[in-house]
Amino acid sequence: MIKWIIDNLLPFEIIPPDRRGVRLRLGKIINECVGPGCHWYTPLFSSISVIDVMTQVIDLPDRTMTNKHGDTFSVSGTVEYYVESAKKALYDVQDCDEALANKLITIIADAVYEGLAKPEIEDIVMDEIPDIATKWGLIVTNFKLNEYCKSRVFRIMGVK
Repeated sequence: MIKWIIDNLLPFEIIPPDRRGVRLRLGKIINECVGPGCHWYTPLFSSISVIDVMTQVIDLPDRTMTNKHGDTFSVSGTVEYYVESAKKALYDVQDCDEALANKLITIIADAVYEGLAKPEIEDIVMDEIPDIATKWGLIVTNFKLNEYCKSRVFRIMGVK
């Protein structure tokens, strides 16, 4: 009960330096970029949604991908980004990390299918992903393939 009162009825939000907010009144955005500090609002009618704007790093887990010749590759990578627009990151995409990771995996899979080399894949990702990320209020600063090697896949079928 006390936690609910603190979370919902205190008339202010303290935003630390590494975060930004979006002020809502009756569900409508009235301020797209609320900076660090103490911000007052009317409880139950207004709120402030907050998001972290520090540099984030996403590790893309190891995936098995096949090129058009049937060769199998093991691929993993790392992307670095930060939030430029709190409004877009909060309300134009459901989950920044997941959306960015899924889009990267799609671009990488297409490049692997075409049989491109590691530096070419990294260049293609850095050419394509910034425009997509900007629509979500994100700025991609770096992308690297950690692993890109030919592999073999063995499937073992069990007997019940």
